[in-house]
Amino acid sequence: MVANNKSNGAIAASLGLKKSTVAYVAANARRVDGGGRTDNRGRPKLLSPRELRGLRRLVEENPFASLTEIAGKLIVGRTNPPAGPALCAVSPSTVRRAIKGLEMRSCTPAKKPLVSAVNQQKRFQWAKAHVGWIIQWASVLYSDGSSFLVRQPQSRRVWRQPGQRYATSNMRPTFKSGRESVMVWGAFSRVRRTPLLRVEGSMNGASYV
Repeated sequence: MVANNKSNGAIAASLGLKKSTVAYVAANARRVDGGGRTDNRGRPKLLSPRELRGLRRLVEENPFASLTEIAGKLIVGRTNPPAGPALCAVSPSTVRRAIKGLEMRSCTPAKKPLVSAVNQQKRFQWAKAHVGWIIQWASVLYSDGSSFLVRQPQSRRVWRQPGQRYATSNMRPTFKSGRESVMVWGAFSRVRRTPLLRVEGSMNGASYV
């Protein structure tokens, strides 16, 4: 629009921006050399672009590290650099804002069953060998068992009067393993699925068959 000699007011009206914003950007665009001017408004960032790149590598190499651990490693690198002058330490809040600026978030990790590298290769080879199966899948039965947690001990406190420590209503039941669970088993095929069966006792080869 600037190249087409549009006024700042016309540009602001067509883009829905403030005229002052358009005037600032258009002034750079109208420079004779065509180059933009560095935006020096506001307080300069405490971490340099080089440090931000190092921070990204640090987070990517330690994805499960806490914010305190990441900030500690960054501070060590700033205050005791292998070369160059030492810099001031940064606070964890500064590191948090810097990581957020890198478009990285602290999230709850997704959970999945662990598959070793050996089993990954075996599964891949099996899939390649059976990629042409069509009607053969009607003869396959998928089955699995799973343990569901019924209840577990809770760290709640209880209000009671003196002498009622061992009253039934004031005690919390415990279990040998610290938890109580139920094991169930089920299977499905191309035709139908089995009922959900409760496993009594331990699951061994005989009970599985």
